[in-house]
Amino acid sequence: MPDDYLPEYYLAYGSNLNIQQMISICPAALLIETDLLCDRTLAIKGADDEHGYLTLVPSDGSKVHVALWKITKKDKEALDHSRLLSSMYEIEHLILGGKHCFCYIMKSIYPTAVADPAYMEICRQGYIENGFDPIYLDCAKHRY
Repeated sequence: MPDDYLPEYYLAYGSNLNIQQMISICPAALLIETDLLCDRTLAIKGADDEHGYLTLVPSDGSKVHVALWKITKKDKEALDHSRLLSSMYEIEHLILGGKHCFCYIMKSIYPTAVADPAYMEICRQGYIENGFDPIYLDCAKHRY
């Protein structure tokens, strides 16, 4: 693996589970493995009622399917830009299976929202590509 990869893994749980989507943002990204993140669940939140995106929220006993990616500094800059880091999302650092990871979490000020069907289809395809049951995405639509 080239030296320019970050030491932390990027933890994806939504549209960046979709391999084509992720590679379009982060061309050097390498999918390392999939896993389950404990004590979190998926929710759809957004700046207004009709522009929602998946995010992680605390939920004791729940689990979320995730993928771990190795990315470069340039990839991270692209993710920061695509995730509107300064306005909508913040970075959370965590350890999963002994690996240091980071992910983007929507700021808590944003309310529950409805996701665009095209966005949810990108997420659904990512779930299928990684061997996850997309029923969990349907559950997120009806949460909170």
